[in-house]
Amino acid sequence: MKWIYRKISAGLAVVLCLFFFMTPAAAASDQLLYVTGKGGVMATPDIVNITLIIETKKMDAKAAQEENNKKLEKVIGSLVAVGIKKEGITTSAYSLSQEYKAVNYQSVFDGYLASCTLNVKLKDTAKAGEAIDTAVAAGATKVRRIQFDVEDPSPYYAQALIAAGKDAQSKAEALASAFGVKIKAVLLVEEQSTYYAPVSYTPTPNAPMEDVAMAAPTMPVETGDISITATVRVTYSIG
Repeated sequence: MKWIYRKISAGLAVVLCLFFFMTPAAAASDQLLYVTGKGGVMATPDIVNITLIIETKKMDAKAAQEENNKKLEKVIGSLVAVGIKKEGITTSAYSLSQEYKAVNYQSVFDGYLASCTLNVKLKDTAKAGEAIDTAVAAGATKVRRIQFDVEDPSPYYAQALIAAGKDAQSKAEALASAFGVKIKAVLLVEEQSTYYAPVSYTPTPNAPMEDVAMAAPTMPVETGDISITATVRVTYSIG
């Protein structure tokens, strides 16, 4: 599984990336305490993105492209027929390449391979298996990736920031108590980092598509939960 880092949204960052002074300035006799707080929440995926590959190999380039286009239209039509909205189906890549095979230690031309990538976005994660089964039956060649995600992670990230702030405050109070000092004010709060990792599955390379098609409706992939965490750095004046 490949973990990724992602910015949540510019608007939320402006609001939540806090750089503010609670007091005009710390008194000359005050000392500073720097604390890092971490917080996280688990989010249940509400969308699934499926990446499909449709391929056709022919000795003639035009024939390969034409047949692959027909397969593409058939796959899209079959997905729409089972209730998947057309606006959630997009084509992201298309290629035509020459294929070669080894014959008596020599590279021999073996035709043209037309390939396109189809992305399917579902707002009902329970339909992932049905969508894969339908696409494979209609002519999809490979399932490149299945990714469960949260369409709007902003509310979860806000919760993670609150938890991080509380964690920082708890640490600051514990340290102040340990060293016999008092927290006077919060001088600065800085948002440090975001960790956000959708749940992704990549089918075994070169697995027979018949096996995928048979397994999809009877062996649904567990969505799991998505971890969304935040880290803040807080500067306190103590004395």
